[in-house]
Amino acid sequence: WIIDLEAPVDVSALLRDRQDGVEVAVEEARAAFDVAQARVAAFEREVEELALLGRLLEEEEQATRATELRPVVDRLQLYARGVFPQATFALADRLVVSGLARQGVSLAAERLSGGTSEQIAILVRLAYARLLADRGEGLPLVLDDPLVYADEVRFEAMFAALELAAEHHQVIMLTCHQGRITALGARPRVAVVGMTPWTPADNVLAGLT
Repeated sequence: WIIDLEAPVDVSALLRDRQDGVEVAVEEARAAFDVAQARVAAFEREVEELALLGRLLEEEEQATRATELRPVVDRLQLYARGVFPQATFALADRLVVSGLARQGVSLAAERLSGGTSEQIAILVRLAYARLLADRGEGLPLVLDDPLVYADEVRFEAMFAALELAAEHHQVIMLTCHQGRITALGARPRVAVVGMTPWTPADNVLAGLT
């Protein structure tokens, strides 16, 4: 390398070159910023479009679910009017009650008492069984000690719903509450069938006699 220390230095030219370089860098940064802003705007539009699509799909799903579940809800209201007067129900997937409204007050399913949840679950099964019966696919409905948490007043109301259901399909209720069995036996539509305890030894003894 050869450096001529005596050569004149054009300071103004160096400043111009430096300024030109800075301006080029600024323009390049501005261009990059504009591109980034355009990409951000495109992403924001895409997010808004996806959010709108999600809302539309959810609304369509809710409308479809409401249409599909309407026959069950109608029959549920029929059975429930004697148990929960003036109450309306909302069904979610798998025929699970998501809540009810009564006298203008809405209650989510998780806020219902254990007894109320139990009774609504029974009414939903009655409604679905009634739907099948109305379509010519009547099947017996078996309930295993279904009214454990019901007091006497609610038990009577629920059993009236069971009797109404029995006009359209068979209802079999298993229970170990002797007092209630005795009271139910007097009803014309009720046939009480007792069950005798059994063990394998009973068969052995029967074979020896």
